[in-house]
Amino acid sequence: KTFCKIIIMRIIIATGNNDKFAEISNVLNEFGIASTAVNVSTAEHGSTLEAVVVNKARQAFFKIKKPLIVDDTGIYFTALKNFPGVESKRIFQRIGYEGLFQRIAGKNRDAMFRTLICYINGKTIKMFDGILKGIITEKVYEGGGEDMPYDRIFIPEGFDKPFCYFSIEEKNKLSHRAKAVRKFAEFFISVNSTT
Repeated sequence: KTFCKIIIMRIIIATGNNDKFAEISNVLNEFGIASTAVNVSTAEHGSTLEAVVVNKARQAFFKIKKPLIVDDTGIYFTALKNFPGVESKRIFQRIGYEGLFQRIAGKNRDAMFRTLICYINGKTIKMFDGILKGIITEKVYEGGGEDMPYDRIFIPEGFDKPFCYFSIEEKNKLSHRAKAVRKFAEFFISVNSTT
């Protein structure tokens, strides 16, 4: 008889956002990668998603000193020259749904989510991205994770319901974050597998 030994790989996800951790860990589980969330305080510096995510990864690695991934996501409104983009979280905290709706009123409502997952292990820094296109709604829907306010005003392309109505399993079939995590998982397995 031959016995198949299942090797479970592990990775730390540096986040204090429970909703993000649930989505990311759910996708990693598909690949047999176990994950732990570690809440590390990091400052978000940078004018691009790439700069922000690399800075966050470096700060987290400096504190934890173990291989880890961080995630950063922006939502980009086509009509507003990709505003709020890298500032999505801070813009929402400042102007809320009302301010966002005022800015896009009467304009094209196309938008896209973009996620970058950054892996760091002390020697290597690698980024993996995922994009999801859709439209901004004309009202705020109830539901979804507390830490994901844009899910209440975003309908993915090809669907007729807002992201906050999707179960985590439905969301992880198509989301920007899931796409980026799958790219990371394939890379992580390829560099950690021994034949």
